[in-house]
Amino acid sequence: MAGISEKELLCKLCQKNQAITKVYSVEVCKSCLDQVNILIQELARIIGTEFGTTVVRRIREIGEEVNRIGGMNLMIDVSMKSSEINPRVRAFLGKYWDGIGEWVD
Repeated sequence: MAGISEKELLCKLCQKNQAITKVYSVEVCKSCLDQVNILIQELARIIGTEFGTTVVRRIREIGEEVNRIGGMNLMIDVSMKSSEINPRVRAFLGKYWDGIGEWVD
């Protein structure tokens, strides 16, 4: 491909495999996409009607994991994808991801 370096074709998360798709803005390989989709699904599932300390802790753990593997751009992507599945996600992430990486509410 003219004008695109080999580095630009790599997954933005693992930097090893060829990027095949985007979460939203972050280009990822199949393996990383599978990993991110698991976190998206879990986040959408656990934000339900009951909020104990275990659920809040897990929401923060997911935020920290997403930040670790992909930074703020991936956090935004995961937030958007999770919100498509469960619209309540967006309201809760502002509070529970506050202070993780660059995330500020």
